[in-house]
Amino acid sequence: MKLILIFLFNFSPNIYGDFYYFPKQEKDSILIHIEIPIHILIFSKYQGKYSTDLEISYVVYDDKNRETKGERFMERIEIMKPVKYLDKDSLIVRNFSIVDDLYRKKVVVNIKNLEKEWRMQREFKRDGDFILGDIVFTDDEGKLIHRVENLKKIYLVMEIYSKKNIKENYKIEFLKKNKIKKSFKGNLEGKGNIRLVEQLDLSNLVSGDYKIRVYFEKNKSFKEKILPFYGIYIFTNEDFYMIVDALYYFADPRDVDSLRLAPINKRKEYWEKFWRKRDPSPDTPQNEFEEEFLQRFYYANDNFGVYSPGYRTARGRVYILYGEPDEIERHPFEVDSYPYEIWYYYNKKLKFVFVDKKGVGEYELVPSDSYRYISPWR
Repeated sequence: MKLILIFLFNFSPNIYGDFYYFPKQEKDSILIHIEIPIHILIFSKYQGKYSTDLEISYVVYDDKNRETKGERFMERIEIMKPVKYLDKDSLIVRNFSIVDDLYRKKVVVNIKNLEKEWRMQREFKRDGDFILGDIVFTDDEGKLIHRVENLKKIYLVMEIYSKKNIKENYKIEFLKKNKIKKSFKGNLEGKGNIRLVEQLDLSNLVSGDYKIRVYFEKNKSFKEKILPFYGIYIFTNEDFYMIVDALYYFADPRDVDSLRLAPINKRKEYWEKFWRKRDPSPDTPQNEFEEEFLQRFYYANDNFGVYSPGYRTARGRVYILYGEPDEIERHPFEVDSYPYEIWYYYNKKLKFVFVDKKGVGEYELVPSDSYRYISPWR
């Protein structure tokens, strides 16, 4: 069995959209899930209220690109105060269900708000006797989640359709940088519509993006989905102090000290205050600087650590401060010198040279044209 999917999940950096596929015996079911931040909509003021019109539509096409069905939903959104005074986390959440018997189809979703327009689409193809639905994550109350924020456990749910009676073993793997960080095992029995539900313990996982893979051993088939672990999850995780330590590389030590010494129940408040001062676009819910820092921190920790955490190494510190180099010149096997690397940042006119004097992959920064930009070392 193969289920071939071509999909686009995000309309834009601001809107989140996803499709959830549930195979059935006669007619498949597809859930369209959309989350729209209120602040990106255009409102007009009239008689003391602020309002806007929102249009959401979907169209289903068959394998010959003929329209088979579709719906359009219009609604007026009203608020009592200007958007800039609303919570940045304020969302409009909408779910729509599609049921049909097409074995091949394409679903296109459009969102319109005055002159703004967004689109996402996905193609579906089903065949075989063992058909896998999409991976769905929920919390204790059954609410769909696509980003873990301060949760110790979540539920993985998957709908499966089997024409034959099966006794199947499965594995659920958490992968980070293609390495398995956690795994769960289980088994399924039955015929027809089968639901897999597994509670996942998230303890002892560091923050970052994980690829979740569900693999079925006998049918040799699998499904995958990315699950981000960024956001406030770090405040209950053991890597909190390492993250704060890395902030000393570029932030005012007084601000970092205040965050490091914050009581556990105040960490979220102090963290948000710290990054609010460093938000390049305060009118949007994302803080691009914060997200970029976290991504650089986790990449450095995963890729540059040998005897110390990756963020504490010379390459880790440069990576956190300046990001991915435009070019890396690697010299791992030199006859007349130690292994070394040269990192070039052409737009910044910077160059850093790292040498592995011990021959164990622990590279040190040596003087170069740009050495002064990150010295003295702490």
